[in-house]
Amino acid sequence: MSPASAAAALASLEIIKAEPARRERVFDHAERLHNGLRALGFATDPSVTPVIPVHVGQAVPCLRMWQALHDAGVCTNAVVAPAVPRGRALIRVTPQATHTDEQITRILDAFAACGRRLGLVPERAEHDWTPVALARPKLTP
Repeated sequence: MSPASAAAALASLEIIKAEPARRERVFDHAERLHNGLRALGFATDPSVTPVIPVHVGQAVPCLRMWQALHDAGVCTNAVVAPAVPRGRALIRVTPQATHTDEQITRILDAFAACGRRLGLVPERAEHDWTPVALARPKLTP
């Protein structure tokens, strides 16, 4: 590891310890996005991190969804084979502590509009989904 990378990692750890509200906020955003996406009909996996995997399936619809979200101003990552098995393509959503509540709403609105336009989610959200509660590890002093 280069000295600059080591210094950046140490500085990050100091911020995590000094500003725990940032961690809480990013986990709050991740839970809201997880549950909002599930309510819309998207398949997400529970996660121990704020990164949210949104399963799409085939690569072409996944890339179309990624492009539609990009065009709507939402930054995500498409993950296709060989990074994941064929037929298991997904969109990764990574909320930040610096996102506002309004931006989280915009992300959910964009997923709803793009997902419906591309036929990835139903016009009407199903009411049978399991809420996600992310584990929030405690930091030790």
